[in-house]
Amino acid sequence: MQNEIVIRQYDKADWRDLSVLLREGYNSEIDEKTLETEYLGDQKNILVAECDNRVVGTIFWEVQRDYVRPHKTLYLTYLVVKTEYRRKGIARKIYSIIEDLCREQKCDSIEFTSANYRTGAHALYMSLGYSIKDTSVFIKEL
Repeated sequence: MQNEIVIRQYDKADWRDLSVLLREGYNSEIDEKTLETEYLGDQKNILVAECDNRVVGTIFWEVQRDYVRPHKTLYLTYLVVKTEYRRKGIARKIYSIIEDLCREQKCDSIEFTSANYRTGAHALYMSLGYSIKDTSVFIKEL
């Protein structure tokens, strides 16, 4: 029998598991203080997926306003599920909660980017009803 998966808000007690997860998924070395000052509060938040009494998935989200058009977007970053917990419905459950949050926040859409090589993730997103927007991302490293 599969253990229960709970999607909930990040709590300070999650830091150790979350830092391991971010290192695994994004090679991130973010520290706890930066996480809490830069990614929490003021329309920014973190959800975690908990299973077996540990954090096994996460997604960061924030509400973004378009100041020219009357449009609000729920923007997503840093979705990752621990390797051994993938293909167990965790990402689907996270996205279901995210869509509820989008409605609660009165956002018009959900947006995120995904690297081209993540074809398995893209198949998941498409199966959930997301479409690929024809756009380009321009970055200048400084």
